[in-house]
Amino acid sequence: MEIGKIIEKIQKEYDKDPRNWSFWLSKDRNGEFYDMFVIHRDECYVIKLDTIFSSNPIGIGKKVKVDGNLFEKFPESGFRKLSRSEIKELLRNPRKIWRKEPIPLSFEKVCDDEVAVIGPQFMSEKPILISKEQEKLDRKLSGELRKIMKRDNPMFQ
Repeated sequence: MEIGKIIEKIQKEYDKDPRNWSFWLSKDRNGEFYDMFVIHRDECYVIKLDTIFSSNPIGIGKKVKVDGNLFEKFPESGFRKLSRSEIKELLRNPRKIWRKEPIPLSFEKVCDDEVAVIGPQFMSEKPILISKEQEKLDRKLSGELRKIMKRDNPMFQ
């Protein structure tokens, strides 16, 4: 599934239940692409991206079940509503802010004198292990991403 459809699905699922999400980034096993892991309870969107340095990356991914309860191993990510005083607190004590309950992406509950921030997001040197089939999935997604990149950019080798 290409990245646009994945993002739509994640947004819908997140809005229904903004609790128990975790977002992780890492270079893939070959150092060629980036892997994004969007974990929610016992499921994970594994997304292969050409770059994380573009506002419009090329990507492909798949939703998979994860081994065990992977989410419990990672801090909860998501959008949090902050007042002006909490924005100042964010600079002094960011961990306190991340303890706030996540809110849906619609931001309907954010007032004029508030903002919504996302986080925390995490980046690791090596991909996280989510399942026994991950290596096979990694090869498949890398191959499909190369095909998309060749299709969209004939200069890509």
